[in-house]
Amino acid sequence: MLTMLCHRALIALALLAAACSPPEPSTSPSHSPSPSSPPPAAERATADRPDDVSGYQIHAMYVLPSDGDDSELDVRGSIETSVMAFNSWLAQQSGGAHLRLDTYHGRLDVTFLRLEAGDDALATAGAYLLNVLQYELKAHGFDDPHKLYAVYYGGRSEWACGYGAWPPSQPGTLAVRAIGPGSYHRDPGAPCWTGDQLTPSVDDSRYLEFGMLHEMLHTMGFVAECAPSHALAGHTADGPQDLMYSGPETWQPAALDLGRDDYFQHGNPDCPDLARSAFLKPLPQGAQSPVGWQQSVARKGTSLRDIRYYLDHALTVVNNGNRNMQVFRVVDGAERLATGVHAGDSKVLLQPDEGATWRVRDEQSAEVLLEFSSDGEAQLVEIP
Repeated sequence: MLTMLCHRALIALALLAAACSPPEPSTSPSHSPSPSSPPPAAERATADRPDDVSGYQIHAMYVLPSDGDDSELDVRGSIETSVMAFNSWLAQQSGGAHLRLDTYHGRLDVTFLRLEAGDDALATAGAYLLNVLQYELKAHGFDDPHKLYAVYYGGRSEWACGYGAWPPSQPGTLAVRAIGPGSYHRDPGAPCWTGDQLTPSVDDSRYLEFGMLHEMLHTMGFVAECAPSHALAGHTADGPQDLMYSGPETWQPAALDLGRDDYFQHGNPDCPDLARSAFLKPLPQGAQSPVGWQQSVARKGTSLRDIRYYLDHALTVVNNGNRNMQVFRVVDGAERLATGVHAGDSKVLLQPDEGATWRVRDEQSAEVLLEFSSDGEAQLVEIP
């Protein structure tokens, strides 16, 4: 799901979250893996290497905390196989279109980055791990304006298994899957899939691959609020088989936009459509970058030190009822969606200055359930 922040001026929250066409043209064809076998071992790269092709593309990364165990998922080809698997599934669902991947000499360009902060320190970012990783990647020079960074994070996450931005409301250029040991989704009893559960075959996209693709679509701006089945800030309510579903049922991804009415080939020119995305290959006619992409590129993220300060002054919204609700920040009389909160769930939001106005509505009826103001300190709001 997603999260972004710009000092105290903006609200952020965490949302959760190759075709098997051959790789991009290679100067060394013998390096290209067959469509159904894992790729051979690769050399480790610690910088983004020269691109085979230009344009909007996906750059894969293997990122570890300073003390994280190195499973060599980049050099063993595990991440390459994972990316090719979800891209193959996307091509099957879309009728051939798939994401343009950043390749070097015909192979997926996977960059390795070891951060200066340790695992325990980074885990304290909680719902705002994405903010911190955005900051760290920018600081290390990963800020190409035409790249979405797909990060396989080998550290521990104690809030969600996946994180993505959601422009224009929450801009950013990262999509993250937490694959480190000990990662869990809110409840320690709900562990995340770890690095050893990456698919071994490009023909078999599994839960972790679907999860990465889900977060990447969030970072491209899907599902937009204009979609008829939009729910819970960036998802659909169509059913648990939808790649972008979020709701009370167990997610079992098996379809790209059930009904073709929310985020792929829906035919509404006024609502973002993955079928028109500049990240696709072949490039669609009239291809468009994600809405708010320039703001995403400009987003610097937040340092771990600053995140700790904001978390000490955070707003926690608890939904004790049996209906989903949406939380809006009211700015100059207009509502801006901050997050959706499932029945029985809670969300942590970083607060703007004291006196900011919030409004909570029932997602289905739009009934106002509560309106309140920030007090500038740590604040707990429970909705019956």
